[in-house]
Amino acid sequence: TGNQLTFPAVWNGRYQLKVYSPNYGLIVDTITIYNDTIVSLFPQLLTPSPGELKIDTTTARLAWRIQPIYLDTLLQVNFNEGTWPASCVNHGANWSVEQSGQDSLSARFSWSPQLTNYESRIRFATGQVINPLSNKIRIRFDLKLDNYATTNENTMAVEINGYSSSPLCTYSNLNGSFDWRHESIIVDYSYQTEYLSFVARGVNSNDINYWYIDNILIDAFYVDPSPCFEGYNVSLDGNYILTTPDTTCVLPSSLLAYGTEHIATVCAMYPGDSACASLTFASGYLPPVDDAWATVTEGTGYVGWVPPPLPSGTILNKLGYEVVRNDSLISFAEQSAIGYTDEGIPDTALIYGVTVCYNTFPGGDTLRSRMVLCDTVQNSDAMMIPFNEDWSAMSFEDNNWIFDPSQGNWSITPTSGKSGFCAAFNGTPVFSEYSYAMLSPYFSASLFDCADILLSFDLKLLCNGTSENHFDVDIFAGGQWIPLHQYQAQESFEWTPVSTDITLWNSEPFRLRFKAWGNNSSLLGSWMMDNIRIDPVCKAPIGLTLNQATEGITLNWEAPDCLTSKTVPLFIRPWNGIPTDVRVNEASLSFVSASGNGLASLKIYNAGRLKSENYSF
Repeated sequence: TGNQLTFPAVWNGRYQLKVYSPNYGLIVDTITIYNDTIVSLFPQLLTPSPGELKIDTTTARLAWRIQPIYLDTLLQVNFNEGTWPASCVNHGANWSVEQSGQDSLSARFSWSPQLTNYESRIRFATGQVINPLSNKIRIRFDLKLDNYATTNENTMAVEINGYSSSPLCTYSNLNGSFDWRHESIIVDYSYQTEYLSFVARGVNSNDINYWYIDNILIDAFYVDPSPCFEGYNVSLDGNYILTTPDTTCVLPSSLLAYGTEHIATVCAMYPGDSACASLTFASGYLPPVDDAWATVTEGTGYVGWVPPPLPSGTILNKLGYEVVRNDSLISFAEQSAIGYTDEGIPDTALIYGVTVCYNTFPGGDTLRSRMVLCDTVQNSDAMMIPFNEDWSAMSFEDNNWIFDPSQGNWSITPTSGKSGFCAAFNGTPVFSEYSYAMLSPYFSASLFDCADILLSFDLKLLCNGTSENHFDVDIFAGGQWIPLHQYQAQESFEWTPVSTDITLWNSEPFRLRFKAWGNNSSLLGSWMMDNIRIDPVCKAPIGLTLNQATEGITLNWEAPDCLTSKTVPLFIRPWNGIPTDVRVNEASLSFVSASGNGLASLKIYNAGRLKSENYSF
């Protein structure tokens, strides 16, 4: 209902009235009715403060989250009574309540008696959500593994809603033992009786000693922000810094001299009110280089950088610069250096990085800033197109694919491809706040100066529902990465052919990047790629005419127009990072307009070069 409701016929008596509102929470009033009665309620707007303020003191990035409103506790188990609680509706083989809990006692899955090709679970009934506003639940628990061997994989999965559901997350023994860790998972609430299961599976239980589980807690909560919410005000030491709708920002480094203490405050702003949270921290900000770049000429690399400015009164003493190539330290440059020449470089793709080294007056341990990475450069002749990758070689190395920052969950599968093999990024083992990219070698289209260049590939997605897992396809040209396609894991789809014209970026060597990223891969099955092709589409002659004469037929034509201008891809990036692809004729760039909700920034790419950037509206 809206803000008024009439009950046409009510018995005289005493009643309890409950009103639930997304913006005002639960309102409870006890009323007595003997005749026609008007009941007026005056709710207070919920104004939750920002939660879990954190700062990376070395980069000055401050982050927080929307504070959820916790409404119901659905399950709380700590095993301290020494027996299975009433909420435990099933416990399978080798499960028991034992000592060695996080606090005292815990649930334990034992290797003994030996089990092979097994599945054994403990299952808890979580109860009902009372408040109908609850739209999410948070599952928290403590987990520990005492491992014996890694001969065979044995796992512990967390599942909700019975025996047929997909795991929310899975832990493996293949990386060895780990001590108690506190885990937290947030999922959508589905308005039905919930069951939570911890499921031990494996080939041979002799490869582990014990899994331990303790301090299980499930809360239902409401997390959507109030429509009256106006944004966050950020201040440092009582001085206003900025206003943002986002849940992260970078504090001005000029105000954060190393070793000084500060108070950062974030206030959620509402009409006529605010709710604030503060964080006291000691600045560990170490200024990195302002910029860094790399070039390769005739087998010699060069790395250049812009030295960082140091605030006045700083206790930092700049020692010099560490230069890294492909994760290996190759040189230490003195403090006055602005570049480094790298001779005898390997014949491969090269990623250089520069770190500033400091100590504190009059001495002390060496301190290092964050590393600034240069764009990838290539010390080899680029691969000439056409190019075809069907993965039949069963190797990433065969066509010089590399990974950034590492291979992660990328693999080649022999039977899942469209016609055999394919490359896949899998959701397990589960990663949080992850980004793993597969990078192609450099390509050259220099042999085809009168052709369009077409990129094509087949893409397939397996997922377990909508999630914040993404897949980006980018091209590196003109010294920067440019987005071509972006996908979100909303629902599974079968093999889908994708093609795009990349002629705009063929004037110099280019490369491709296929990047899987997201905040939690537990709901992701896999992104699968097959038949990656780069093909020239040569332009045909134009103006073909036929003249028939007694002696025969004469054909006349003109050379194709090899310099016809292309449309310019214009990408509008909202705050959520998902672009809307708009095609704008090059001649009309001065009249580009866009509409929509929220602040956005524009970058316009013309023939592979950055022409204009950061138009905010």
